[in-house]
Parts: sequence; structure tokens; C-alpha cells
Amino acid sequence: GTYSDWDPYQGSTSDPNDFTDAYKYTYVGLTSADLCKTCPAGKYCQGGEAPLDCSAGYICESGATTATPESTSSGGTPCPTGHYCEAGTILPTKCPEGKGRATPGGQAESDCVECTGDPTVLNGRDTTKLEDLIGIDDSKLGRFCRSGNFEPCPRGMYCQPGNTDPTPCPSGTYNDQEGKYAIAHCTKCPDGALCDQDGTAYYTD
Repeated sequence: GTYSDWDPYQGSTSDPNDFTDAYKYTYVGLTSADLCKTCPAGKYCQGGEAPLDCSAGYICESGATTATPESTSSGGTPCPTGHYCEAGTILPTKCPEGKGRATPGGQAESDCVECTGDPTVLNGRDTTKLEDLIGIDDSKLGRFCRSGNFEPCPRGMYCQPGNTDPTPCPSGTYNDQEGKYAIAHCTKCPDGALCDQDGTAYYTD
């Protein structure tokens, strides 16, 4: 987790007390561990060699000893969910608006995916009819992103693929389940029920 910027291959003095600019980085042989520097954030150091960039998908803290730290004990962590980390970064970058990442270790913006799923899965489907949604792979539907992290679509709403934010069920309908993705999941309230607001999760008899 430390390094020295003295260069043993370009040594031009043997005087450990000579700290002029000409010799500052070229003295051959360190005389004290105090001359070693802590590896900076975003880098890792091994064997006293010059710092190298932390691997993409990871964040190296000051003093890191490996390019792929899995915990703070090794000087860092994998890039957190909802973010990506390019090589040598000090801070994670949040996935762009409308995109997220469910697992740690994102390396580039391309590792962030559409929050609400692929809108093409509904091509040719009538999203107002439940029977027209049969057979759809909905494993990655019915969700949205908050700060780059996936969350199930709230009750009273549906999260249509391609839309950034949840859409409230219209007045006169309700949805008492999370994770829905089409207006067909908004059910008409029974006659006489109090159900006159958009985004109703539970109606009142």
C-alpha cells in the first residue's frame, strides 16, 4: 500500500541528504521507510512500485494493495449498485437518468440498463387488455429506478417499459399489487366504491 518515486534505474547521486530538484526522484536506494508514500485513492501499489490505476468496476481507497479490492481490508470495494466505476476513479458515477444496475461492479455506462425494461417486449401488444399480455417475459418489467437502483413499481401505479417514472392508475381504477407494467393492471373499481383519485392502491367501499 506504499510506494517510492525514487527511480533506481536513473540514479545520479549517492548522497541521501541531497534533495535538490535534480536528484529528488533519482536517488538510488531508500534509507528510511519514511520516504515511502501512501498509495493515493484510485490507485493500488504492490512491492513499492509506482501506483497503477485501480481496475474498472472497483474503487481503491488510499493505501490499496490490489487492483480489485473486495473489502475495505484490502483497500476498497467493488463499485456499488446503481453506479459504474471506470479505471482509476475515486468516486462512483451514478447511472444516467432512466437507467440502473442491480449488481455491484459496473465498469462503464454501458453496464447500466433501462430501469423499466425493454419497451420492445410490448410491441404488437394491446396494453389495455390483460389477455394480450399473456406469454410476455416480465422478469425485468414492473420496476423503476431511484438513484440508479431498481425498485418495484409502487401500488396504485404501473411502470411501462421505456418510461422513466411510474404512471398512476387513472381515476376509477386501482392496483393493489407492486411490480405492474401496463395500464391493463389497473382494475376498474366496483360500482359505488370510493375510487376517484389517480394512483389509487386500495378503494373504499
